[in-house]
Amino acid sequence: MLLKLKKSIYMFLIFCFFYNVAYAQDQIVSSEILGIRAEDEILLIEVAKKYPQLKFNQAHNPPRLLIEIPNTVYHRDFIYDENVKGKILLGLNFINNVEVKLLGDSEPNKTEIVLYLNPEVSLSPKIISTKDNVVRISLLKPEEKKDVLDRSSQEIYNKAVEEQSAGHLDSAISLYNEAISKNPNFYLARFNMAKAYIDKNNYNEAIKLLLELVKEMQKLPSGTVDKNTVLVVTNTLGTAYYQTGYYDDAKKQFLNVVKLDPDFYQAYYNIGLVDEKKKEIKLAKESFVKFVSLKSDLPEPYYHIGVLSLILDTKEDKEEARKAFEKVVELAPDTKVAELSKKELEKLEKKGFSFKRK
Repeated sequence: MLLKLKKSIYMFLIFCFFYNVAYAQDQIVSSEILGIRAEDEILLIEVAKKYPQLKFNQAHNPPRLLIEIPNTVYHRDFIYDENVKGKILLGLNFINNVEVKLLGDSEPNKTEIVLYLNPEVSLSPKIISTKDNVVRISLLKPEEKKDVLDRSSQEIYNKAVEEQSAGHLDSAISLYNEAISKNPNFYLARFNMAKAYIDKNNYNEAIKLLLELVKEMQKLPSGTVDKNTVLVVTNTLGTAYYQTGYYDDAKKQFLNVVKLDPDFYQAYYNIGLVDEKKKEIKLAKESFVKFVSLKSDLPEPYYHIGVLSLILDTKEDKEEARKAFEKVVELAPDTKVAELSKKELEKLEKKGFSFKRK
């Protein structure tokens, strides 16, 4: 009887030991961070195991919010890198930087998120839901959430657009700079400022701004930036290179555009212009032909096809030239490019090619 009692006590002690070890480990690491992102001013923390406890601390100089997440580690599939950082910055328009770190020996198993705030922002952080293994955190006061962008950088941006439309380019650039200082991820403001420099024929400054913008967008995860925005910015960068005579750099950007979207017809026109400058006649003609296969209602590419076909000077090319010039006259009969096309048609007629009179 005594032996059975000792054995029972021994088994109980073993059970308590392993239970306490498991409990202690569970207390040290109660949650794993699977991902961190932001959408519509809401911070989302994806977790495994248990939902963690969070602590919020606000500080000044510089203004920032510290989010402490104790008893956590990174999941083996989670890495904090520029892609994660980009997702957070895109979703929180009221911050200008973010840091995420897993603390080491001094405070083991603790994750910290530091949000660096724009000065005018007032926060009221709180957890709004914990479901589907995602902790959703609202950060702004309700009135701030709605108005923060409109009230600051968006309002300044609107004034900049008005100034640019009125031709007041220096004033517009100054306002764009002010809007961007409040929201560095205001890509449209940065793009429009580059366009203002193009309008001032300051192509070098435009190239600098556009190149930086393209590089930043390329680093962001797929889908975080509107595809058309990437295409337009890249195409405009190519145009700025073209205007400064950097034809190889220009063509590289235009080719990047059609690689992203083979139906972006504007880029084919620009590639044709570059190849014309480089006297690559066949390549240039191919690009203009591709353009009209995608968009057939503009006269200019047909005129280029006609001129390039005349340079190639085979019988088939001359026939293509005739058709191209006739198309120009059909599409835009009272324009300068139509007058030039009619003159070319008259020359072809003298050489035995018939054409439709307009």
